[in-house]
Amino acid sequence: MTRADRPALPAFAATHFGKSLLWTAGDAFALYTMIVVLKLPAAEAGMLFLAGSIWNAGLDAIWGLALARSQTLRRHVGPIGSVAAMVACASFVALPLAPRGATVTAGLLLVLFRTAFALFDVPHNAVTTRFAEIHGHLRIMRLRTLASAGAGLVVALAAIPLLMAGSGALSSAALAALGLVAGLLLLPLPALLATATEVLPTPSEGPRPRIATPVLLFCLIHMIGVGALAAVGKAILHLDRAGAAILLAVPLILAVARLGAIPIWSAIARGIGISTALAIGYGMCALVMLAMPAAMAQGTLAIALAFALFGAGISGVVLLIWSAFSQLLGQTAGTQRLSSAALHYGLLTATTKVGLGVSGYLAALWLGSMSNRPDLSVSTLVSLTLFVVPIAMLCGIGEKLRGSSAARGPYAHSAAVST
Repeated sequence: MTRADRPALPAFAATHFGKSLLWTAGDAFALYTMIVVLKLPAAEAGMLFLAGSIWNAGLDAIWGLALARSQTLRRHVGPIGSVAAMVACASFVALPLAPRGATVTAGLLLVLFRTAFALFDVPHNAVTTRFAEIHGHLRIMRLRTLASAGAGLVVALAAIPLLMAGSGALSSAALAALGLVAGLLLLPLPALLATATEVLPTPSEGPRPRIATPVLLFCLIHMIGVGALAAVGKAILHLDRAGAAILLAVPLILAVARLGAIPIWSAIARGIGISTALAIGYGMCALVMLAMPAAMAQGTLAIALAFALFGAGISGVVLLIWSAFSQLLGQTAGTQRLSSAALHYGLLTATTKVGLGVSGYLAALWLGSMSNRPDLSVSTLVSLTLFVVPIAMLCGIGEKLRGSSAARGPYAHSAAVST
């Protein structure tokens, strides 16, 4: 891809928005659907969610490696990705239509969704490398994050009527509309993924791709961090909104704050460095969660402010994880060329999805532990946030230490772990 190929950027942005819409809705509503609509026990639904995430993570890693090593698969990655995108949309829409208590059916639909998603997600992420080389790491990752945050805003708007319906039903029409919009946005996918044949290596390009040690360390740190923060987001959907109407708007508050904070975090990262800004993002999330108990006692405005600040902190974490990862690939020996793009992006998405799976399981465990409470008020979140706060702080410290180490130069000459 050259500068003359810049018209491909709108197609990249559209498909990333569609992919993010599908993923965000699936991640936000799958656990809720299984517990509230399908009436599965919370622990059982949490295990299904975690198992689906681990399955997805394994596929990300395997598919990234397979694309890196097979020229035949690379030639067909466009059609494969296109069909997979449509299957992912259909299985997403089908989940709330499953019979109540149908654990096996729900599990199979989750596996189908996760499998299909991986088949087009990994090569799409690999194509990101080309755009980052042309337009810059932070700029392209900001574009990705804007698309993701915009998708989150759409999902949050859809969540309001769904949450107002309470335990009665989850509107299959609303989810069908989300699936349809995602499918339309993903229509340019085959042509875009055709460029993956240029991004991914051919066997003649040299030795087989290897996972660089600093990349593996990065992925493990943020697998833990993302999982911890996302558990709080999933728990919010299950709070009793009778005592505080503002809770109906919390998903929207989080989404708007995430979107609005992106330019601020971009400016911070340009001023002090991506890694330092990412560590601050984790610290901000931790401090807001520590302040939540006091905020909850102050009423509607304080609750809204607390969740707005939490959303802004999450915005920084999400944006800067991808920006730092893209930057890291450019610094690390063995990853400067695009030959390992699919493998390393596959590793990042795999570990992130394990973290998100664990977040669903943690939220389900928290929900199960609260089952004897007459209501799930905002104050009940304290037991979960007190568990998450030290994890977020440790991840921020770990990222700062990792970034400082990278700045001193050893990442440019690091060893690799054979796959």
